[in-house]
Amino acid sequence: TFESPLHAVCVQFSPRGDYLAMGCSNGAVVVYDMDTSKPICMLGNKGGGHVRAIQSIAWSYCGRYVLTTSRDWYIKLWDLAQGGHIYRQYRFDSPVWNAKFIPNTKFQCVATVFEEKRAFLLDFESDIPSLRVLIAKTEMESEDADGVDHGYTLVSCCHQKFTDILITGTSKGWINMYRASQQNFELIYSTKIANSNVKHIIISQSGDKLAINSSDRTIRQYTLSIAEDYTNI
Repeated sequence: TFESPLHAVCVQFSPRGDYLAMGCSNGAVVVYDMDTSKPICMLGNKGGGHVRAIQSIAWSYCGRYVLTTSRDWYIKLWDLAQGGHIYRQYRFDSPVWNAKFIPNTKFQCVATVFEEKRAFLLDFESDIPSLRVLIAKTEMESEDADGVDHGYTLVSCCHQKFTDILITGTSKGWINMYRASQQNFELIYSTKIANSNVKHIIISQSGDKLAINSSDRTIRQYTLSIAEDYTNI
């Protein structure tokens, strides 16, 4: 049991499980030491913190950086080596649903935003973060031709083994799988699994299991097999 006067809305363990980041309804993010169950820092307590409820928390794979999203339209990158000071931030035009670090990177993430049809790839490497829309060329060509509405993109995740694969879920039950490169994105798989919102997508550490939670109160689990050359999924 963690003693906190704040209302927690989301939590996330560090990669090694020795720390727990707790996001609160007032925008505070508190980091706890799991050995002592005591808070060790509050992100943004010296300025630059979120001012509305936290939507998601993600740890970098090295455990040094924490990525937070909020209803205040900001996505913020924190450096724990600097006492929880804000390192970079980016402001969207609406609340940010969630953000996930791309494996084997410290400053790249994929984010989903309120009432946006596409996810975004955000790079915090430079002082001014760069933003790319996650859309394949084939989607741009066929978006109006086929007349299929996939809805808004709500959630995203990254494959643990094939680190260039990004998976998104939409408000109309579509799962889209992309292969990302420095130049463009390629849609390599797309399917509809439900008639309701996709709420969560989780991939196992080995990358061979996929679990999807949707608003129809059903958790679906799939075996995920991807050929080395991406020709068979």
